[in-house]
Amino acid sequence: MDDPPREESPPHALKRNSSDIGWDYGVMCDPTNQDRLRCLLCGKEVTGEVKSKKIQKRKNDAALRAQVNINKDSVVEEELGQRKGPHFQGPMDNFATTINPQATSAGQKRQQSLHDAISKEKTNQVHQYCARWIYNSSIAFNAIDNDDFRLFCEALGQFGPNWQPPSQHQLRERLLIEEKQRTKEKLKDLEEEWEQEGCSVMTDAWTDMRRRSIFNHCVNSRSGTCFLSSQDCSKESHTGQYIFEYIDKCIEEVGPLKVVQVVTDNATNNVAASKLLKEKRPNIFWSGCAAHTIDLMLEGISKLDGIAKIIDQAKSLTIFIYAHHRTLDMMRSHTKKAGHCATRSNKVCNLLLDYAKSL
Repeated sequence: MDDPPREESPPHALKRNSSDIGWDYGVMCDPTNQDRLRCLLCGKEVTGEVKSKKIQKRKNDAALRAQVNINKDSVVEEELGQRKGPHFQGPMDNFATTINPQATSAGQKRQQSLHDAISKEKTNQVHQYCARWIYNSSIAFNAIDNDDFRLFCEALGQFGPNWQPPSQHQLRERLLIEEKQRTKEKLKDLEEEWEQEGCSVMTDAWTDMRRRSIFNHCVNSRSGTCFLSSQDCSKESHTGQYIFEYIDKCIEEVGPLKVVQVVTDNATNNVAASKLLKEKRPNIFWSGCAAHTIDLMLEGISKLDGIAKIIDQAKSLTIFIYAHHRTLDMMRSHTKKAGHCATRSNKVCNLLLDYAKSL
């Protein structure tokens, strides 16, 4: 006798009531067995892998948390008769651990000094954990002076122990969307300033490490410069017409009545684009980049007979020094390892400045 046909469960019964992103790509094979899942993309059935990975991650987090405990009882604390449970630093610790200059008892002075020594040791331990994370993640040292990082440290200190960092999915999805929205809210104040006082549209073309040609669109006003957008232009020819259409699109994005001037470099294609812009928008000024203008001036100066000869000699000397390690070591010992010439940017400017200093 054939078995009766098995009724299929409704779609909602094959998923848990969970906000986990994994349930967007998998369902339960059997509503009575929540550990057996089927992938919606490849159809493969797995058993308990997601759950086991989450359990293992919790164990790893707990093991890492157990390694970080800067509030363990010390011999000094036991001698002072303090409690043996962990003591977490709070706002009042700044007042409790300060040495009182009016204290006359030697015991009180000794106790306060020991408190300061313990607090200093704990601070050093926290610094070591922070430094180790920076070293392992290859983070630039100047990031420690970032105001947002200091705000994060303050918020973390106010939260207390057992804080869970965000996951990679949260960073690339929800938190990124929230930060984008917060940035848009901050732009509203700038947009009000653009409408009242006007602004300058700045465009810059550059090539990244993958040899892609990228146009940046920035807006400058009295409050500073704001980056708005970028566009990959690798497949397009950077003609005057193309640059004009791109800049005109940027002006429409900001608002034609808010834009006072457009700033670009002085390349030939940009000059051609400026003529087209003056025909369509005669009320907007076109200004060349001052830094690029100075670079062109210095490049022209470097081609003069007297200067060109000196620059060629300096280049030959630089090649000779860097081609012989003993000569290079001798130069570094006499110059205290200071590099006097930038080799990737502003080469002509640096050479002329060094030459002027030597006169």
